[in-house]
Amino acid sequence: MRDLANDSARGARTAAIAFGARVVGDGVTVRPGCGRSPGPCRARWALLAVASPFGVRGGFGLWFLSYLVGLATTAAAVLLLREGLRSADRPARFLNIGAAHILCLWLPLTAMTAMYGGFGQGLVSLAAMAVPMLGNDAFRTAFAALPGVVTDIRAAVGRELTALRERS
Repeated sequence: MRDLANDSARGARTAAIAFGARVVGDGVTVRPGCGRSPGPCRARWALLAVASPFGVRGGFGLWFLSYLVGLATTAAAVLLLREGLRSADRPARFLNIGAAHILCLWLPLTAMTAMYGGFGQGLVSLAAMAVPMLGNDAFRTAFAALPGVVTDIRAAVGRELTALRERS
């Protein structure tokens, strides 16, 4: 979504464009059905995270911590996707949540790398992911805004839990 204006101007066929995202003035519009389209992909990521320990030999060890990190960040990515789609009308918040979503999608991969390849390979994988992100001004700006985003999401989760309790 960050590169949508540039990609659209150059005729690129990115996933965001294919799902109907369009640049309108200084903002971005997302087709109403767009939120459902990436769902199967996210479900596959979650399934991969849940099933990954079955390929590890030797029982419990430090890999289990990697597994928990992978599950937690996959769950966070799903929550961020939901909150991001709800924030499509607020471009700054939408972009900040998008950066956090990208980070949460990468972290399970680095955790699985550590699970299968060991701590050293996990660190190399994390560095390979983080260095380009930290070199990008837009990501640095978005990551600086994350404490506010986390507070907003925590409040949204609290509201959802309250609503669930009231329904039951």
